[in-house]
Amino acid sequence: MKKQINDSVQLSNEYASLRKWNHDIENHIMSVMYLMDMKKYEEAETYTASVLSRLNCRPQEKQPEEDCSHEKEH
Repeated sequence: MKKQINDSVQLSNEYASLRKWNHDIENHIMSVMYLMDMKKYEEAETYTASVLSRLNCRPQEKQPEEDCSHEKEH
C-alpha cells in the first residue's frame, strides 16, 4: 500500500511538472510568434537560441536541478 501511495505521489508530481513544461513552451512559442509578427527576426532568432540553450542544460534524468549560470530567467 505504501508503494502505491508513493507511486501515486510520484505520478502526480510528474504530471504537474509536465503541465508546467507545456505552459512554459507555449509561452516561448507565443513570444517568438510576437517577435516575428513585429518583423524582429534577429530578436526572434536570439530568443530561440537562448531557449534552446537553456533546454539543453536541463537534467535528462531524475536528478537534482543542475545550476546553469546562463539559465537564470526573471
